[in-house]
Amino acid sequence: MDGGRVLRALLAFKMKRAKATQVAASIGQLLAIGFILFGLFYNPFLLFIGIFVFLGAGAEARQVSMAESMKVITAKDIMTSNYQSISLSASVAQAASLMLENRSSELVVKNGDQFVGIVSYRSVIQALQGGKSERPIIDLIQDDVKTLEPNLLLADVVDVLQMEDQSMYPVIGNNKIWGIVTKSDLNKILLEQQITAQAEE
Repeated sequence: MDGGRVLRALLAFKMKRAKATQVAASIGQLLAIGFILFGLFYNPFLLFIGIFVFLGAGAEARQVSMAESMKVITAKDIMTSNYQSISLSASVAQAASLMLENRSSELVVKNGDQFVGIVSYRSVIQALQGGKSERPIIDLIQDDVKTLEPNLLLADVVDVLQMEDQSMYPVIGNNKIWGIVTKSDLNKILLEQQITAQAEE
């Protein structure tokens, strides 16, 4: 494994670190296959070494690929632009209707292109039960919402989502909402990056 890291370091002088890791991992896996074949016929100990090297090289390549992705992908790359929103002037009844129609647990409240806050399904239900269906949703808005900058790196997005207890995170740039990021969006991109890294081995 240390030999593979030395090879990667040498290759990194000529190519990017992620590419150098992939090349070094491929060479390592080819050598590992040789160990495995040789071990099958002559020395069982080499068989185990080959399997260990093969799996280790693949894991190393995936880890580096994920780490490099964390330095390139930003919040605006993983955000959802097609989200459910409602005007600041809307009523509680209108918010409830939109939630039922789209099966949304939360709505983004906007004033034009500007983000105002979030209205939750729970607060809407409580207002309806209290006979406040015609009240403006401004009374229900949660405005202490953690937001993300469009160019926030994926690694930092992961940190924010792990620390904060929200289901959606508005992406705000130039005082306007660009989209939202949810934990499912994050899990999806991380899974896609893992699959891509495995395909490139």
